[in-house]
Amino acid sequence: MKNILFVFYVLLISSFVYCQNPNSNEIICTEKQQITQGETFPSIVKTCTWSNFKCIRTGDADYKGRYHYSSKWYKLVNGEYINIYNAELFNENTGILLEIINKKIKDYYNELSKIQDFKDCFSLIEKDRFYNIEDLELFFDEDGLTFSFSFRLPSACLSIDGNYISFSLNELEPYLNLNELSNKANNNVFNTYHQWAWNEDGCINKWSITFENNTKQTISNITFRLVIQDKESGVIRYKKAHTVNFTIEAEETVPSPYFNLSQELCRLKNPEDLKGYYIYAEVLSFN
Repeated sequence: MKNILFVFYVLLISSFVYCQNPNSNEIICTEKQQITQGETFPSIVKTCTWSNFKCIRTGDADYKGRYHYSSKWYKLVNGEYINIYNAELFNENTGILLEIINKKIKDYYNELSKIQDFKDCFSLIEKDRFYNIEDLELFFDEDGLTFSFSFRLPSACLSIDGNYISFSLNELEPYLNLNELSNKANNNVFNTYHQWAWNEDGCINKWSITFENNTKQTISNITFRLVIQDKESGVIRYKKAHTVNFTIEAEETVPSPYFNLSQELCRLKNPEDLKGYYIYAEVLSFN
């Protein structure tokens, strides 16, 4: 007789709303505790949204009740949240921001390394390591964006293994990718269907997108960014801007003419139907 294990979840043990104002310039956060049968401590799940972005931060406890957190970032595209990397939040000034963050990490290291009780722990740290964006844990809080770093020390040194560096949104403005963070630009023009064509080498080299015009005007050209992202790994295979000239009357849905891709797509996991990929076009502008 087969044994069937039922795992029950008790959701929404507690729920807190930190910001009620729906203004896109404010960060809206909710928090809940989630208990799994057989576990001593609940998981803590905090969800924060700002503009078109969402961060889900989950804390799981070890047997001593010490919480370890991880964060996942998403971007709202055509009504669906797509998983993104940390780097997609920032612009070409990321290097300057990283210099600031790494200086704060070095200051923290220098301060604690002088304490005799921590000497053994700090002897295990790579002193001159430079932290890139993907080496850091990022998450929203009610006041801005926080970067968390870890020295990857053993559990005996857990109390000093890393720290938090927080910035307000105003402080981060020079480094944020404001074009990506624009608030649902051109929501009146949507992409509804994609078609593609193969060349003789078995690679996709041409593309067509069906657009829905929900405006009251006739559109003669659309500029958009075509994105093709691997669902499993999150790797972006294609992310290029295109402009296509064609006419869409008010409140019509029309396929675009085929346009050439900037790079051919070869050796895809699912070459026939691309089921393993998110495919979407971000409308940047239209006339």
